Amino acid sequence: MTTETDKKTFFVTGTAMWAKVLGEPRMDQLAGRKMWSIDVYPEDPKAFAKDLKTYKINKQLKDKEDGPCITFTRSGLTREGNNMSPIPIYGPDNSPWDANTLIGNGSEVTVRFKLNQSLKYGNIVWVEAIKVLDHKPYLANMFPDDNDDDDGQAGQGASEEFLDDDVPF
Repeated sequence: MTTETDKKTFFVTGTAMWAKVLGEPRMDQLAGRKMWSIDVYPEDPKAFAKDLKTYKINKQLKDKEDGPCITFTRSGLTREGNNMSPIPIYGPDNSPWDANTLIGNGSEVTVRFKLNQSLKYGNIVWVEAIKVLDHKPYLANMFPDDNDDDDGQAGQGASEEFLDDDVPF
């Protein structure tokens, strides 16, 4: 459920999927730019959908065949073309997250965000930080066989989407 701490700061807690928030931003082919991103499946999607409407937030819950989620992003570059700082990530005890510990699908997170008003685009989400409440390890099944069930972890298979990523060996 989303809670409001002041007129423009919000928190949403849910299950993380496809967390690409550590290291360098990755190319988003659809957006045509590098960015950090994370899909979050809110604990209470109905309440969150109501908040999206109430606060005229320019994001929507999308159903990616496993329930309603919202994708939070941060561009790798500012409007002026300078490098943007990554989203700060924290552990359950509020200490900075170890950048070498990838966040796996199914991890429970809280996203803190603010709204920036835009006459052209509505209330734009600015992700301030992500807190990992319950970490699930990132599992990369780089060579699945045809009999393996998809466990939903980022990095499945050897699709072209992942060939540009740094391989840790």
